[in-house]
Amino acid sequence: MTNTCCYNSFSFNNGETIEINSNDVIVFVGSNNVGKSVALKNIFISKHTLSENNLFSVITNTKLTSDYSFVEFVTFLKSSEFCHEDSAGRVSFNIAQYSSLNEQQLFKQWEHMSLRNNLFRDVFFKFLDTKARLIGSNAVDTIDFVNQKARVPLQKLYINDQLEIIISSYFQQAFNLELIVSRLSGKKIHLHIGQTPSMAENENILSTSYQSRIQKLPLLEAQGDGMRSFTSIILELFTQNSSVVFIDEPEAFLHPPQAKLLGKLIGKELTNKQIFLSTHSSDFIKGLLESNKEDIKIIRIQRDGQKNIPSLLNNDDIKTLWKDPILRHSQIIDGVFHENVFICESEGDCRFFSALLDSIFKDDPRSSRISDTLFIASHGKQKIPTVVNALKKLSVPTISICDFDIFNNEHPLKELVESHGGNWNDIEKRWRIFFKAINQEKSQLNRAEVKDKIDAIFGKTNKNVLSLNEIDNVKEIIKQSSPWSFAKAKGLAFVPQGEPYVACIDTIKMLNSIGIYPIKIGELESFDRSVSNSNKSKWLDEVLQKNMKTDTNLQQAREFVIEIVDKVFGSV
Repeated sequence: MTNTCCYNSFSFNNGETIEINSNDVIVFVGSNNVGKSVALKNIFISKHTLSENNLFSVITNTKLTSDYSFVEFVTFLKSSEFCHEDSAGRVSFNIAQYSSLNEQQLFKQWEHMSLRNNLFRDVFFKFLDTKARLIGSNAVDTIDFVNQKARVPLQKLYINDQLEIIISSYFQQAFNLELIVSRLSGKKIHLHIGQTPSMAENENILSTSYQSRIQKLPLLEAQGDGMRSFTSIILELFTQNSSVVFIDEPEAFLHPPQAKLLGKLIGKELTNKQIFLSTHSSDFIKGLLESNKEDIKIIRIQRDGQKNIPSLLNNDDIKTLWKDPILRHSQIIDGVFHENVFICESEGDCRFFSALLDSIFKDDPRSSRISDTLFIASHGKQKIPTVVNALKKLSVPTISICDFDIFNNEHPLKELVESHGGNWNDIEKRWRIFFKAINQEKSQLNRAEVKDKIDAIFGKTNKNVLSLNEIDNVKEIIKQSSPWSFAKAKGLAFVPQGEPYVACIDTIKMLNSIGIYPIKIGELESFDRSVSNSNKSKWLDEVLQKNMKTDTNLQQAREFVIEIVDKVFGSV
């Protein structure tokens, strides 16, 4: 028998079952109050079936990889720290809530299934909640290391200085300090932090003079929650024999770089445990993904009434997504922690619509859900489909907001439609009607006028290289020569009346139905024409200083956002 007892599946209360492997890292993510922590606790407390009448059960069934016989279980215990043999050769077992059980007493526990489940849990499984992590690295009692087995992490570090070095190296990566065990401090074993003292030629690790210098270093117990929590986690994971470890919000108390490092350590260094996690930290997830571990499953939980609905992102999906630098180096991964994500073309657009949401819906009964919305900038309309596809893989509900000139070209419009699950063939016919009509409109400048204006820019200097300002001026002239420059600024008002206008309205409705919202009046600056739009950044700064809930010039902007919110969150 090996020292491994782990799960091979668990089922959610909506009936879906997730199959897992013995060395998987299973990460529960999702927005607030969807059942991530409850799922961890449900799996931990039960070996088999949970009560389906329990409204607090997210997980209704779990299965272990195998069931051991009593003989196999005892054989394992005798080789573990749970076994104690006294000077007379009498063997007893010390398992958490059970103290000094002999083999006959242990068998009586084994005969009852519920008690047997407790035995399995206490021997093979470990749950690290926030409270356990704050005390898990505190000082512990010394023992008779000749006749007793080290059971807790600090006792194991005491007798194994190489293990101490490994744990200290992880701590040093996180806090730029070492962890040092005090070995001559009386009845307690303490952990200190700082720089390991130099050892003189006549000293060894147990020299009184050397240990006295260690005892002058700061105690870990006196440090902040972050140091203590981080240490407790790595001590449990890297010194204990638990086959399955549950960690609720491992990032708690940690700064983002330390959360990311912890994720990387768990993914890179651990290959012999099954680990269940719930997290709100994109930094932790990024560290886990950067470890390139082969066995990661991210499960995003959504709640629908009393049902908790899982969406699985398996290792193959993760590898595909993680190859994309947009996912690795952006806020996209944060989307798994929000109810919805709104994608805009620029950071400025995100700021505007986020501020508008806050001002309009502050006292709305849907405000708690609306506030759980994340805005992500795609940095150009060409990249919106890529961002949408990434979020769809993560099972994140997504809304795209774009300027009216998304209609200027088949690409990326087609890709955007398909990324939202739409059928391009259903939309293309209507789109081409008004697309051709706009292209036939007269531009502001004819060919000769465009040439004269560009020549005037070139004639102002004899330099061979165009300045950035000159390049911007040339781009602006080119825009003015296209009817789409007017369409971008005016939106529907620029579409020719009759069939083209009707086709445009139909197309916008079809896009809205799949989560795409072109700005019908043109672009962001079109929402308030009382402010100069010569510089978008200055326009935005001035508009954001207004009362966005009542300013009459922003009425169309409010109507636009309310339409989206009513569609996404339901009308009141």
